[in-house]
Amino acid sequence: MSNTANRVIFGLLMIFGVALSLYLGTLPTAVMIVIAGSLIVDELYCNFFKCRRFNSLYFFEQILFFALVLWWQFIPAWRVLGYYQLMASSVLNVLLAGYLFFYPHDKRLNVTKFQKLIFLVGPFTAMLVSPLVYLVRMESMLPLVVILLSVNFGMDTGAWFFGKSFGKHKLWPKISPKKTIEGLIGGSVTSGVLGSLTLYLFFGKIGLIYIIIFILSGIVSQIGDLVQSKIKRQFEIKDSSSLIPGHGGIYDRIDSLVFLSPFFIISLEYVIL
Repeated sequence: MSNTANRVIFGLLMIFGVALSLYLGTLPTAVMIVIAGSLIVDELYCNFFKCRRFNSLYFFEQILFFALVLWWQFIPAWRVLGYYQLMASSVLNVLLAGYLFFYPHDKRLNVTKFQKLIFLVGPFTAMLVSPLVYLVRMESMLPLVVILLSVNFGMDTGAWFFGKSFGKHKLWPKISPKKTIEGLIGGSVTSGVLGSLTLYLFFGKIGLIYIIIFILSGIVSQIGDLVQSKIKRQFEIKDSSSLIPGHGGIYDRIDSLVFLSPFFIISLEYVIL
């Protein structure tokens, strides 16, 4: 089977899985997010830090740490603490953006030295995905998640289409050689259009401010993609894993989504809704 066919088949399967969990409700969707996060822990531990999966207790400790950072969000009495974790995730993403723009891009990371930080893999992953858990526990979970996915999908698809059709100027070739400025512009506009359409469809709201927010959201999701591209380049790996044929790993698939999610939720609570 060709690589393109693999990408299409597994892409459709992922869409079906997400749609099914959303249809089934909050708990199945949260469980899906936790499973995805656990797989990201595995990818970081084994492929980025070059540690063997079952060679020591550290692997299981990281899965446990990941779960511990998330579990209290499922306790109604403690749900208010999710807001502070959302803020912490936002700060983490700001730091990652600083790493993208200011850390030397041609410098390779010494994996041996970074293995000393292996204990951060679980908490780091939890901070990445915890905003998604926060989102699915909000009222009107389904339409909010659909809006987020529309914005993220709009950026990815629009950047691919406009970049392939009109792309002549490279965006950042030393980080991601295939991305173009035309793709960034086209993708962000597509995010603005799709996000605004889904917002109007579910909530009947329309206006220039929403279009601007969704365009900026598309740009933020692209930054998340670039952050992961830089991390992989500096760890000298092509994909976070080979779990999904033609797609790479789970982190490869949702890198822009998890980076966008805390800023998207903040804009929901303070501007959109």
